[in-house]
Amino acid sequence: MFFCSDLSRNACESLYGTAGIGQVWFLLEHPQPWGQKALATSRVPERVKATLNSVLESVSGGKFLLIRQGYSPSEFINFFVAVTRESAPYIRHFRLKAYEDLMELDLAGLVRQSDQAEPPVTSPPLYLVCTDGNHDKCCAKYGLRTYQSLNSRLGDCVWESSHVGGDRFAANVVCFPHGLFFGHALDAAAERIVSDYQNGRIYLSKYRGRSCYSNHAQVGEFFIRSEIGDLRLDSLRLIDEEALDQEQWQVRFRSLQEGLVHTVKFQRKMSEFENQLTCHSEEIKRVAQYALLEYSVAGQSAEQTTDQATSFLRHF
Repeated sequence: MFFCSDLSRNACESLYGTAGIGQVWFLLEHPQPWGQKALATSRVPERVKATLNSVLESVSGGKFLLIRQGYSPSEFINFFVAVTRESAPYIRHFRLKAYEDLMELDLAGLVRQSDQAEPPVTSPPLYLVCTDGNHDKCCAKYGLRTYQSLNSRLGDCVWESSHVGGDRFAANVVCFPHGLFFGHALDAAAERIVSDYQNGRIYLSKYRGRSCYSNHAQVGEFFIRSEIGDLRLDSLRLIDEEALDQEQWQVRFRSLQEGLVHTVKFQRKMSEFENQLTCHSEEIKRVAQYALLEYSVAGQSAEQTTDQATSFLRHF
């Protein structure tokens, strides 16, 4: 017997660039066992499932998760909409008397609000831990342990969730409203993730990425933060990303406070190690890893060339 999360940790697999991508997350409380496909196999009424699926198909970057705090039903059914945009992300919280009440909400209108400059009244942060053992046994083995630890300390802001992606990174923790993904979040690491987030910082060593960015932008953000040592949550804004060739990319971020433009060039290479990537895998595979080739910082605007850029080359 093996656990894919153990294999990943033992291989020292890089976590960055692996976060799930989504700008609007619908989180529905469902205190029941979850099947392999959480919503499809749930006891949520079929017409409510149809409504949710229709909204998800129409929403660019829309994602759905089931959540729970154990199996005991509460007085209300909690439903959250987390808009994980780069600037001023927010959470809306609804208490439903029945699942059918979802059909009375203007979900499309809630999504349209995400384009507004100022967020509506927002709810406190949420911390999700994937415990979906029906998807992968690592999510149950490690996720449940992390959920119980965080829930005992933080209470109702911590939720179990259905599969968030990245079986081999269990325990997986997601911090909303920013949509920050963290992996291999066990014991003290999980507490550090939450503590740093509450203080407006990112725990970089367990960071998988931010859900409003593409996977390549996530890699770029990680490298830039590593180079400049800036862990402040809202200190950077994505400028652009560019594929230089099939295996190389360039990503640029601007630092809000200093007005500097940070540029990284990096290359994808396949890992030397081979592992089962999930606990259901019957074959071993290599995984994509990234190497920093060059970092530069410019004091001028992104549209201008600079003679003042400081450039550092990396070789691997």
